[in-house]
Amino acid sequence: MLRVDEVVLVHFSPRIDGDLFKEKTAVELVYKSDVSKPILMGLVDQEAILFAHLTNFVVFGKKLVRSKIKLGKDFKFCKTVNPFGKLATSGKYIWIHPDDIPNVDKTRFSDYVNQKLADKNIFGSSAEDYANSVINFYETNVKASNNRYLTMLTQLISDVNFNIPALREAKARAAAGQKVYFYLYTYVNPKYKSKYFDAVAHADELPNLFDAPVGKSNIELEGEEGNVQKKFAELFVNFARNGYVFFWVI
Repeated sequence: MLRVDEVVLVHFSPRIDGDLFKEKTAVELVYKSDVSKPILMGLVDQEAILFAHLTNFVVFGKKLVRSKIKLGKDFKFCKTVNPFGKLATSGKYIWIHPDDIPNVDKTRFSDYVNQKLADKNIFGSSAEDYANSVINFYETNVKASNNRYLTMLTQLISDVNFNIPALREAKARAAAGQKVYFYLYTYVNPKYKSKYFDAVAHADELPNLFDAPVGKSNIELEGEEGNVQKKFAELFVNFARNGYVFFWVI
């Protein structure tokens, strides 16, 4: 279950609640798990693109493909849908309607940080200082020539929901003695590229191994795309076969 305009997107997910696992935290669970086997983990460079703006899709029979058609337009043989269903109603910060994207400015970004992230129940009297430090960090470190504050907002959502949890787990596993291999997938396939971002979205690396993610059509991977697919597949094959991976930059 996904939530619009909240810091943590996933409302229903696995919990360590003392029922199946008795440990109180994920770190405790890692330290008590079998760390003798190596693990391969990874991220794409902008996971939250999938949740940044409301994307339309068109259904032709059972085939789901990306559409540039505006919401509500009628067609005789197809209909516009969103694969997230009613959960993906347009929001102010997440699943922003395309018509609203030009309005994502510093004020919108600052509002999200102050109202959603800097929770006074957690930070108390330090909430404002915390919010200002977050805003300053992203303004300093996120570089984007277009849609700068949309990129900053998306990066923040990526960090909270994907990047920080994955890196924390990887570091905890390594500290527990497990051999951890971690990759960052940054190849932007021009056939999947978002008009608003020069980055890879959540699940856009899947066509290298499987079918395209929901809402995107399967494509032939040729030339540079084919080379990336070959190297990415080799990464997993070598790990499964040998228990380690060779490192390279494509």
